[in-house]
Amino acid sequence: MSGDLDSSLFFIEGKLVDNISMEEAEKCIWEELEKIKIEIDARELTKIKHKVEAYLEFSEMGIANKALNLAYYELLGDANDCNKQAAYYNQVNAEQIKQVAKKILTKENCSILRYHAKK
Repeated sequence: MSGDLDSSLFFIEGKLVDNISMEEAEKCIWEELEKIKIEIDARELTKIKHKVEAYLEFSEMGIANKALNLAYYELLGDANDCNKQAAYYNQVNAEQIKQVAKKILTKENCSILRYHAKK
């Protein structure tokens, strides 16, 4: 949810339900990613922003978590960025998401790792 040491890394993960193949699940994921490139529901984006803000607030409740967050953002370059995350997320708009999705959410940029359960 917050900053990352590898700014080029984006991952999607999931667990299969019974009777769904890896190929079918992957196809459905690509269909959802294509939808992001075309339309972002404003109400859904607002819900996500509120969820992120709540996550960020609750992650600061304990002194140990606050210290870890400050140390992490210092590692990324500026400990004060820890206090600016909600504002950064709230600045994002639907058009920006669509533009970035069109640029990076492509099969050419994708590496797939599949884990199969032992039977």
